[in-house]
Amino acid sequence: MKVLTFTTLFPNKMNPNFGCFIKERMKAWNSLPGNELVVVAPVPWFPPVKITKKWFNYSQIPKEEIVEGIKVYHPRYIVTPKIGMRYYGYSMAKSTVPFLEKLRKTYAFELIDAHYVYPDGVAARIAAKDLGVPFVISARGTDINYFPKINKNIKGQIKEVLTRASRVISVSQGLKDIMTNDLGVNPEKIRVIGNGVDPEKFYEIDKNKARKKCGLPANKKILLSVGALNERKNYIEFLKAINRLGRTDLIAVIIGEGDERRKIEEFIEEGKMVEQVILKGGIPHEGLKWWYSAADVFCHTSLQEGWPNVLMEALACAVPVVVTPAEGAAEIITGEDLGIIAEGFTAGDIEAALRRSLERKRNKEAIVERMKDAAWQNVAHEVNKVFEEVMGR
Repeated sequence: MKVLTFTTLFPNKMNPNFGCFIKERMKAWNSLPGNELVVVAPVPWFPPVKITKKWFNYSQIPKEEIVEGIKVYHPRYIVTPKIGMRYYGYSMAKSTVPFLEKLRKTYAFELIDAHYVYPDGVAARIAAKDLGVPFVISARGTDINYFPKINKNIKGQIKEVLTRASRVISVSQGLKDIMTNDLGVNPEKIRVIGNGVDPEKFYEIDKNKARKKCGLPANKKILLSVGALNERKNYIEFLKAINRLGRTDLIAVIIGEGDERRKIEEFIEEGKMVEQVILKGGIPHEGLKWWYSAADVFCHTSLQEGWPNVLMEALACAVPVVVTPAEGAAEIITGEDLGIIAEGFTAGDIEAALRRSLERKRNKEAIVERMKDAAWQNVAHEVNKVFEEVMGR
């Protein structure tokens, strides 16, 4: 089967950690006998002018590259930041459909595998119609639990993408429920397939060895969180919860970058938490296993989620977790041996969950058992079944 994966969320030269969950899923699918894959990952057009690092980096992404053995093309499309958001999907289609038409002459893909319903899904729907091929769309989180709420026009476009798709893959039951109940999508066409984890990349390392590697003290309790520093990740409430604990034997490490970094830094300074909180910034994806293994508890306190891969990675490293009751995050934690689900999203809710987690003894056996079926290869087989349904095989 020849498949074209279409998504803006794919790792590239300038951002190798971007969308690793898509890369891992489709790399595993590509390894199945008889499968062929090419990726088209559109990039916003921007001139090579150093106005901001983010936008300058777009100009430095090559037009094509090889990412872990997969051919990836980066056609450009016009985007106006924060203006005219309702037209992003159409703009992407106008710029990329001609490229896809040309590509199909040399790579006769039979199906478009699109990720992220808006705006990527809109462009994929238009491309699939013009090229006469079916498309499958994967819903991943904010494309379903955020975008439909901000604009009626965008909500209408999202509903059309989900209706026109041959199949919809949802990374969690929570997202499927939203698509069914709020957007009127036929539940029969939605398949729930969670993300996986690579056990060869993420596994438990001796804690003392890991802490030495990460430069963390051996005599402290370590709380770890990994995620973008934005409002949805709810880091201010997480830090308030740590303050409420009032423990001097505890250090919190947050790995990630984002627009709210300065706000979080100010909160840390005002709360006199400088000695207790480490903002590590971004690190290479595979290097995370050292930090997971160094932690006593992994914390994920998001307001919204699809299926957070960081939870899978932490559990693969035998680390218990604390999560807020956000869609897919809570679905991963199927018992208290794996972690604690807070009752809500406030500092008080998170504090109570942290207290319980810090008092519990880690059950490595239960965590390892839960992760046995979570390998990306198993996920790839489930995705392949969906593609075969669509192709009538």
